[in-house]
Amino acid sequence: MKLLVLTTSWPANAADPSGAFVAESTHYLTRHGFDCTVVALEIAPPGALAAFESGQWHTLLAPVTRMALKAQSREFDAVLSHWLLPSAVIGASLGLPQVGVAHGGDFRLLKKYPSLKSWLVKHLDGLVAVTPEYVEDLGVKDSLLMPMGVDSSQLGPPLPMPAPEPLRLLFLGRLIPIKGLSLLIDAVTGLKGVELTIAGDGSERYLEDTAPENVRFIGAVSMTERKRLFSEHHVLCLPSRPGDASPRVVAEAIASGRPVLASDLPGIRSRVPESWRVPCGNVFAWRTAIQRLKNSPAEVRPFLSPDVVDWCNLVPQFAAFQRHVFGKKKRRSLGAARWL
Repeated sequence: MKLLVLTTSWPANAADPSGAFVAESTHYLTRHGFDCTVVALEIAPPGALAAFESGQWHTLLAPVTRMALKAQSREFDAVLSHWLLPSAVIGASLGLPQVGVAHGGDFRLLKKYPSLKSWLVKHLDGLVAVTPEYVEDLGVKDSLLMPMGVDSSQLGPPLPMPAPEPLRLLFLGRLIPIKGLSLLIDAVTGLKGVELTIAGDGSERYLEDTAPENVRFIGAVSMTERKRLFSEHHVLCLPSRPGDASPRVVAEAIASGRPVLASDLPGIRSRVPESWRVPCGNVFAWRTAIQRLKNSPAEVRPFLSPDVVDWCNLVPQFAAFQRHVFGKKKRRSLGAARWL
């Protein structure tokens, strides 16, 4: 099957984390018989979603036009669109069976434009979503709930935990409000025997100016640096606010043999047990949870096998779902031809 993969994010090189999960999953799909051609949106960071949210949507006109022209330049059997905006809109224009993948920012943006959302849903033959909320809200008949995975070989096998003192916490992600970084900094401020490393860049990098002594900012890190970073820390912290879907960094931590302390959000629950989830936006609850871990180092241990998040185990389901959806579409077309 000749599959066109449309995406708004694709890594520029092996060390670039942008859209790494799209590249990895596409690679594994080729092992399952898909002849994949990738067409990615050519736009500089911070990317398409940031352009929409900042009102700079006009900067996307030329890149989206080029993307659409490339998509139309060859014959394909079906389309897999990562991020419903703008990928699935372009996919809808091709008249081919289409599976859309809703990652998070695209869904939040569609909620602001209900007419566009309604139109787009009608042009999806199947939906892959990283959180149950998206499955329920979009209402596509053929839907698969599947948080994104990782290539565990890049991060594992899990290395031994560092010495228990001090408790070393890691935040890894974009420094933007929805990630809840300011709450995490407040939660660790003044806690003795607790250190927090913040890896990433974004609009909230200014928080470094007033950060306490036990918090350090190291900037954005490449894919190749992540393994070392996880090995040096005990726990990944994910203080996300509502709207953050199912960050891929959770799978990275699990593959690295590290537990995750995370906000109690729908997209987190399938991979983070209840005892490791914290009420969203509650600084006191976060501070209490961190103190508990500091006082009980035996609790700081992996809670899932890396196999659970490895693409080797996720892609067979991903591939089977697409064949199911595209096969149904093909049968409908043949049936219509017989009636004619």
